[in-house]
Amino acid sequence: MRGLIAPVAALAAIVVAAAAALSAAPMGNETINYSYDARGRLTNVSHSGSVNNNLQANYTYDKADNRVTVNVTGSPN
Repeated sequence: MRGLIAPVAALAAIVVAAAAALSAAPMGNETINYSYDARGRLTNVSHSGSVNNNLQANYTYDKADNRVTVNVTGSPN
């Protein structure tokens, strides 16, 4: 019976460690949507979910396709 105690104790320690890992704080989730214009230029990035919710970035371009402005609205948490 003595030889069985050490493996059982080790198994118990593993089970406790696994339970602690599973009960950790949940990770945030986030969805990021990207919008492009007909020329393939990024025009909008919008965030939703528990991380950076309602954060939006809108981009405008000049005639030479240079990004000239970015307007960020909303705020990260």
